[in-house]
Amino acid sequence: MAELRGQFEVTSQVEYQELSSYVISQGNYHHDQVRTLRSLYVFRLFVAFEKNLNSFCRAARQSRKLNFTLKSSKRGIVKDAEQFLCDRMKLLDSKHSIWERLDGIRVLRNHLVHNRPLSDEEVKESKIANLVRMSSDLSFSDENIVEIGEVACDRFHATVEEFFELCFESIGWKAFRQNKRSKPIQH
Repeated sequence: MAELRGQFEVTSQVEYQELSSYVISQGNYHHDQVRTLRSLYVFRLFVAFEKNLNSFCRAARQSRKLNFTLKSSKRGIVKDAEQFLCDRMKLLDSKHSIWERLDGIRVLRNHLVHNRPLSDEEVKESKIANLVRMSSDLSFSDENIVEIGEVACDRFHATVEEFFELCFESIGWKAFRQNKRSKPIQH
């Protein structure tokens, strides 16, 4: 399990520091670079989350000597993990707010991957619009592109870390805890 914890740290902390250092080294960075850096961080955080989630589920299943696995569906990794960890493994509570917060990160990551401005109608009615309305540190630019604030990066990181803490504690493994990551670039 040390490998699992170590991988999360590498992908969530070290890569963010490398990206921050690069942007700072370019000097006179502007708003688009900060937007890109924060978007890359959210994207990489979710990639690390997915990878570590799969590793955790595999290790949990093996430790309990069970013969079922986390299966992918069109519902998405968060819903699949919720079903696996709550219904099949009986480790976590499906009513815990962590699931909604993780799905919010997934929605944001999916939006960032497609990197396109939203139509005015989508800004009113889409899942990403609902997420932005619920967060004081997410907003839409004049071009209807999601802007991610510094606090949102910290909150997303804390959500993923909290999730793995819950997972490790629920199965009886040593508590999962990471060092705080560097602060995002302020603009």
